[in-house]
Formats: sequence, structure tokens, C-alpha cells
Amino acid sequence: MTALLVQGLTISLHGKPLVAGLDFSIEPGEKLALLGSSGSGKSLTAAALLGQLPAGMEATGMLRVNGKEIPLRGRRLAGREFAAIHQNPAAALNPLVRLGRQLAMPLRNAGLSGREAREISRELLASVGLADADRMLRSFSGELSGGQLQRVCIALALACRADILVADEPTTALDVVNQARVLEILAGVPSTAGGLLLITHDLAAAEQICGRAVVLQDGRKIEEAHMPELIARPRHPYTAAMVDSARSSFAPPLEVAAA
Repeated sequence: MTALLVQGLTISLHGKPLVAGLDFSIEPGEKLALLGSSGSGKSLTAAALLGQLPAGMEATGMLRVNGKEIPLRGRRLAGREFAAIHQNPAAALNPLVRLGRQLAMPLRNAGLSGREAREISRELLASVGLADADRMLRSFSGELSGGQLQRVCIALALACRADILVADEPTTALDVVNQARVLEILAGVPSTAGGLLLITHDLAAAEQICGRAVVLQDGRKIEEAHMPELIARPRHPYTAAMVDSARSSFAPPLEVAAA
């Protein structure tokens, strides 16, 4: 059964379509990239899935998660089907609540005891490369670096045990070292997570994490392909320009894949 199916997604503002007739799917365990420059509609697509569209915008179309149809019209809050990893990890965490309590909340809501939730929280922090889990659990978000916060956000998304993880430009606010670490962690997200949708403008990041990509331009899908094919033989001029730009930015994986 397909993990995520999106058909005819249209996002409008006062009747003007910003994303028009978008179709894509994610198979169980698959990592899919939604690629495009700023203004292409990729982050609006993520917002529609998560029920976080700005006021005045409306989404229509069909959305199914593991065969279950989910209404798009009037959607304002995501259910348990989706968990998000946002661009700004500091804004995604409550600065007044200890991280351990925030990590435990979705686990407790799933019926785990406090002890079980704490143990799984430790395991999740270790899985994203954060040592000294007990100190992290006692900490507030303001006591951690940006890279540490983003890794906590990944752990929190995994704690939600959602069907689909939506990572919207998850490395934008990070330095180069932490960008590489976060991408490595996302690439290693287990197939048991259901599926991963990576929203990014960075072709090299998409290649590192995802096996397939959908390319957006001006709110429309212009290309869809497996990553090796997309990089070696882009069909659309926009995609070709994106590949050329990535190669000129010294991205060895892209050069190897295209060789």
C-alpha cells in the first residue's frame, strides 16, 4: 500500500492558484525530495500536508496516507499521520519546557509509561548523535546549539511515530558542519519510519538522502525521476540548470553520479 498519495493538490489565495494540480506519491520506507527554488510552491505543499497554511489560503485535492483519505479543505491541524522537522528548530520547541518533557509527550500520548517514555527518549537522542542524554533531557532549548536543537527536533519527529516525516529545508539555519551531520541522520532514518518527504532547494542534499525527486517550478510539477536519472539526464531546462549549478558548486557526489 502506498504510504502517501497526493493527487490534484491545488493551493489558492483569494482564488489565485499558487500550487496547481500537483501529483506525487511515497512508497513505504521511501525518501522523496520535493525540489525547487524559493517561490516554487514546495514549502506551501508541506504546509498543506501539515495543516499549517497561512490564513486565507485554501487547499483542495486528494490526500491519502496508508490508504486513509484525509480532507484537505479547511485542514488546519495535522493528525498523527504527519510529523514535521522545520527550518528553525528554536521556534519549533517550547523554550519554557524541558526537552525531556517535550520528547515524552507524544510517547505518553501513545500509552507509554513515564519510565518507558524516558528510556525511549534516551534512545532517540542517541540515534541522532546526542551524547549525555540525561543532561539533554533536563535542558531547555535555549541551552543548546542550533545543530543540537535540530537533532532534538528529528528525535521529536521520530517520537511521534507518524506515518510520514516532512522535513522542510531542515539545514537552512545550520552551519556547514551541522548541515552535514543532520543530512547524515536523515539519510539513516529507518524504513520503519514509513516515509520521508524532504523539502529542499539543494540538489546535493536531495541526492544524499533521497532515491527519487519531484521538481517544482511556479507551483507546477515539471519533472519526476529517480535521482541518478535526474542528475545524469534532466529532461526540463529548469532541472538541467539546477544540476549545472550544483556541479559548479563542487558537489563530488553529483559528478560521480553523472559520470
